[in-house]
Amino acid sequence: MQNFRIKALYVRFYLYICRNKINANMIQEIKIKNFLSFKDEVCFSFEATNDKFAEESQVVTINENTRLLRFAIIYGYNASGKSNLLRALDFLLYFWSFKPKDLDSGTGVIPFKLDKTSADVPSCFEMVFFVRDTKYCYQLELDQYQVYLEKLSYYKTPNL
Repeated sequence: MQNFRIKALYVRFYLYICRNKINANMIQEIKIKNFLSFKDEVCFSFEATNDKFAEESQVVTINENTRLLRFAIIYGYNASGKSNLLRALDFLLYFWSFKPKDLDSGTGVIPFKLDKTSADVPSCFEMVFFVRDTKYCYQLELDQYQVYLEKLSYYKTPNL
């Protein structure tokens, strides 16, 4: 079931990229801490470098200070965390979409389990994204039993 959900998330993400709305709604970065294989904070950034190679087809300029990649490729050794990045996105999608019927059912988050202290520390997620000319920052801190922080902040960015 879990592999099906990851594949479904991938297909939804792929379809989103293929639509013409890619210039209006874009993820800048995703940070994950204490979730599955991510003990320390890991940041997946879609910010473009200053390299001008293939800029017209690969880079979207949001404003004069922000240039984002249209897509990114994640590669690495087996068991290096590639699938867990998709599982983190899948967890966020599930967390946003489905509210528990029973408040005692827990949050569903799975912390890093290879040391004893991580079980007592909240898992943290942060996503910075743009919707048209507005920049949003979503933050979530939770453990297996409760949500400590859920915050969405935003500000308008200057137009080009």
